[in-house]
Amino acid sequence: MIRKSIFVTALILSGCTPKPTPPENFKSLNNQQLCQALGYNSDKAVATLSILNEISSRGESIDMDQCHALEMATREHPVDFLKTEPWDDFSRQVNKRIMEDIQKMHREGRL
Repeated sequence: MIRKSIFVTALILSGCTPKPTPPENFKSLNNQQLCQALGYNSDKAVATLSILNEISSRGESIDMDQCHALEMATREHPVDFLKTEPWDDFSRQVNKRIMEDIQKMHREGRL
């Protein structure tokens, strides 16, 4: 239950960025560094999801309460729910990708 709430909280609080942090960097971190990275990258949705996937893959070896405390202590950027620029940029990227996919399907005769 705690894992799900941390995942949902981190997902809600994270923003989106066009340049994701490489996920292979997170695999080399120890548990404490990984939880701190979650705080440092709290405004980057792709990095946050990569970190959460790595945390999940480590299973019970991570104390989720301690991880959450480390994340909150190292969070650099306050969350501003009124700031929409990251979401607008992400929305533009998604729309562009959808249009490219539709055009590709049209060229292939699937539409």
